[in-house]
Amino acid sequence: MALAMLMAVADPAHAGSRIRAGSCDVWTTQPVDPIAKTTHLHSFVGGIFQPLTNDVTGAQVMGYNQTTCNAADNWATSLRWFPRAKSFIATKDTLYYRDPGDTPNGQILQDIPTDLRLLSAEVILRGSDTTLRFPNCLQMNSSRTGPELDSLNHTSHAYFANSGPCPSTHPYRIPMIVYLIHWPSKLSASTPVSMGTNQWGPAGTSFHGDYLAASQPELNALIDICLNNVPTSTTVAAPECGLGP
Repeated sequence: MALAMLMAVADPAHAGSRIRAGSCDVWTTQPVDPIAKTTHLHSFVGGIFQPLTNDVTGAQVMGYNQTTCNAADNWATSLRWFPRAKSFIATKDTLYYRDPGDTPNGQILQDIPTDLRLLSAEVILRGSDTTLRFPNCLQMNSSRTGPELDSLNHTSHAYFANSGPCPSTHPYRIPMIVYLIHWPSKLSASTPVSMGTNQWGPAGTSFHGDYLAASQPELNALIDICLNNVPTSTTVAAPECGLGP
């Protein structure tokens, strides 16, 4: 597992134009990992699927069409997870899709393809809240008909361009996915989090998150309404982009 990165930058959960799904409750905590197949105790939030196994696909979760996010955000059915802390479990999170800067060189934000799998350890630990952000550029598949949905190490098919242009190696630009995780106690760099069966490591080097794309089609429409051709000085372009901070 890549080391968690304690980001010394502005929290991207609070900057730029965005789409927001709030009040997303943790619905289960299990030693399941549909991307990396690890035995970490993960807390699952947002999209729901039963029975939850390592073999679940984005298409299955999308078809199940259930979410713990609030009713106004019922498109937010992507399956999302992160390790639990040893002494407490996260209560809920807020999900953001961000444009981290006016898209350069004509690179508009593209749809997020169902079954895209992302893993990230880019973390900002802030006590009772943790921000986790995901890469926003994807490789194209060998036939150049669409983006790669995964890679052997679950990271090399994706690239962090942040507010810069996507490189030619990863030209498919998507919104930056950001979790703002809410804890009932303070999560610091030294807080033990699950690393496997009866294994714990400090959050500062072990915390990470996973994303299995399974949102309803309404999300792709919101990418145009809320992010494309919207100045980053406009945080909420329309009510359907999600109310709240």
